[in-house]
Amino acid sequence: MVPLRDSAELALLLVGCLRGRSVLAAGLGFRVFAKEPSALDTRAFLARLASKLGKTPRSVVSDKGRQFDASGFRHWCRRRGIRPRYAAAGSLRATAIVERFIRSLKEEWLRRIRVPLRRRAMNSDLLSYVRWFETHRPHQGLGGLTPLEGSAAPNSAMVERPVIDRHRPFELLVRFHEGRRQLPIVELRQAA
Repeated sequence: MVPLRDSAELALLLVGCLRGRSVLAAGLGFRVFAKEPSALDTRAFLARLASKLGKTPRSVVSDKGRQFDASGFRHWCRRRGIRPRYAAAGSLRATAIVERFIRSLKEEWLRRIRVPLRRRAMNSDLLSYVRWFETHRPHQGLGGLTPLEGSAAPNSAMVERPVIDRHRPFELLVRFHEGRRQLPIVELRQAA
């Protein structure tokens, strides 16, 4: 998902059901479950994310879902030095990165495809969207940069953009990420 500038904290959110599947998302990944994930599922998901990061977060921010409020989950966090933190009910601020990603996921992807019935196919489609979201989709909150550009150059002035002379011909190129028409890659180039 969105690369975080500081991996010390993960925002964790149960997204809800998509075609009878529950989706668990964090600041760096997602997982599709056949049903609502348990505290054990959630711990396994977090352990894989920590392994992928190569370090353990200092805290995890979540809602008060039963998988996050279970004593087993809290004990697991404590053993690893992770502080579970709970977002205030109705507050999007604590989980803003994940919430914004979910909104984009629903508006830009979910409403434009036929949601696969098989979990493996859904995971594959979601992964394709996540790769597109990180590498090709400009974000207003990042000054028009993609998350990948934003994490590589925290100061947006450091990213060189081609200058288009509007008095000379230019062309608009549209291609599609991994051949998926709902994931456009748009480029504006000066014509030769």
